[in-house]
Amino acid sequence: MPDKPLWYSRLAEIHAELHRWPSPWVDRPAVEALLGVGRRRAQQILAAAGAVAAGRTALVTPAQLAAHLSRAPAASVEREKARVRRFARQLVSWEARPRRLMVAAPAAVERTGLGSLPAGIQLGPGRIEITFMNAREAGEKLLALAMAAANDPDGFCELTAAPAASCTGSTGDKGSGEGREGEGREEEKRDDAGKR
Repeated sequence: MPDKPLWYSRLAEIHAELHRWPSPWVDRPAVEALLGVGRRRAQQILAAAGAVAAGRTALVTPAQLAAHLSRAPAASVEREKARVRRFARQLVSWEARPRRLMVAAPAAVERTGLGSLPAGIQLGPGRIEITFMNAREAGEKLLALAMAAANDPDGFCELTAAPAASCTGSTGDKGSGEGREGEGREEEKRDDAGKR
């Protein structure tokens, strides 16, 4: 469905103005001012409303113009008004949302290791505890912890894994099945050799 003209939402006001129109005719400049449209669109509206030519000017009666404008389905007008109201409510809700907290990552934080985590970060088997005074400090400590875990995934796994859990999936873990895969390939080679 094409976009509705801006004047659709003011249709009742436009009708009232046309009923009070002081002249028996409405011309192009009046349509431009009344509807807030440009020259070309005003000419198109006049032609569609059944304008008569008076020299080089197109004229229509206020009643003809009102009837033409009324042909716009009332439902479309109501839908447009409802859309404008929804958009206004959405703008208000966007303004009411809290702003995102941005935490800058200094170069020193990017190189953070597990041994140099800021005070207030405690790691243990199945437990991470962070104490902070405000949101910015919380963000900085979470960032430092994330960088330290990324810089030393095996060390992070050793500090935080539950006693019965393994650290499978970490990048440097030798017990993650790499050796067993190699053993499986060796067994396949022996089976192939025995078949020959």
